[in-house]
Amino acid sequence: YAREKKSAHKPVDLTAVVTAAAENFRHYEEYRKYSPELLISAVPGALVSGDPLELEILLINLMKNAARAMKSETRRPLQVSVRTVDQYVFLTVEDAGPKLDDKDFRRLTEASDSTDPAGLGLGIVRGIADAHGALMTVKHAEPHGVIFEFRFDRVNETSTDSSDSGSQNNTTTTSDIHKGAADE
Repeated sequence: YAREKKSAHKPVDLTAVVTAAAENFRHYEEYRKYSPELLISAVPGALVSGDPLELEILLINLMKNAARAMKSETRRPLQVSVRTVDQYVFLTVEDAGPKLDDKDFRRLTEASDSTDPAGLGLGIVRGIADAHGALMTVKHAEPHGVIFEFRFDRVNETSTDSSDSGSQNNTTTTSDIHKGAADE
């Protein structure tokens, strides 16, 4: 992914982006190969200023990385959530991969680095998050795995036109478990 110029940002329903990314993730090798169980939890009204395609790329990169990390983990799902708190929208991606040692965990928190020697995905994720003014934090999940959390500024719903935002007026709170490809 190479961005030639800054894209025009507009109000985007992050819940709709997560739904689209989850559906499109099913077409990637990492989903077909590792068949992660995917748990989506998202609230309506999670509007942020951004580019929906770039935000979907951010999510798909994180889901691909998580699926590779969780390749042998079947007890816990790959979790993606969207929640709002005051003037912020939080996007969280939590995997159930192995517990990272301090060295590998530090690499995740450093700019443009990855625990995958061939990985460019986290550099892309950081670039997209930065372009959207999102604060990215990386934490250990318990008992193992990693949590990526992004804090976006929330866009006021009354100042947006839903036809421009890509949002759906009938979006509701979702809690869907998508079984892995092998389970379908």
